[in-house]
Amino acid sequence: MEAEERRQEILDAAEALFREQGYSGTSTGDILDRTGIARGTLYYHFESKAAVMEALVDRLCDRLFKAARETGEALRDRPALERLLAVIGAFQASGDVGQGLLEHLHDPGNLPLHDRVQRRLVAGMTSILSGIVREGISAGAFDTPYPEESMELVVVYMTEVIDGGLVDLSEAERSGRLRALVFNIGRLFGLGTDDLSRVRSAFGGEPENGTRGSRGRPGKNPKDGR
Repeated sequence: MEAEERRQEILDAAEALFREQGYSGTSTGDILDRTGIARGTLYYHFESKAAVMEALVDRLCDRLFKAARETGEALRDRPALERLLAVIGAFQASGDVGQGLLEHLHDPGNLPLHDRVQRRLVAGMTSILSGIVREGISAGAFDTPYPEESMELVVVYMTEVIDGGLVDLSEAERSGRLRALVFNIGRLFGLGTDDLSRVRSAFGGEPENGTRGSRGRPGKNPKDGR
């Protein structure tokens, strides 16, 4: 078997075991039994169980980024906001697939790996999404002088606060954070009322009316002219 095929076989077996038994409950011996390979072959590819886990999360990140880029490319002819929300949805859907694996990164012993994964996710997601924002600025769909920095704020908040467990949130508190996030996305990117409604729907929120104008300067209410 080619070296890369063998490496992927090891990763597939380890990922299945980590999901079934947990990271701490799986030994290198379990991986050997599942794959039927010699110990020397395992250590040729990975120096430790931790190295296997590192490779697994790198592979997951690569798949997340690939799914996001493919989604963005498939919708290249659609409006910028539609593309942006679709790519965010692709990230979330792909992330759900890997959630059982990533849960093990919250163990205290895995904090260095957790930080590495978070840094890579934030950098990769920001790069892909800010590219769509820059295209949207050119098309007049977005209005911000800071496309990458603004997108980074959104990505960090989504990954660390809303989905990352940095803050313990009840369901009601999480809903409130999502409403605040949508409101601030509107301010960061100069979105109007209709666009904000699309963003709320994409994040599972209820539409709100009368908070911004049609192309939306912050704080302008079409009912009172302020």
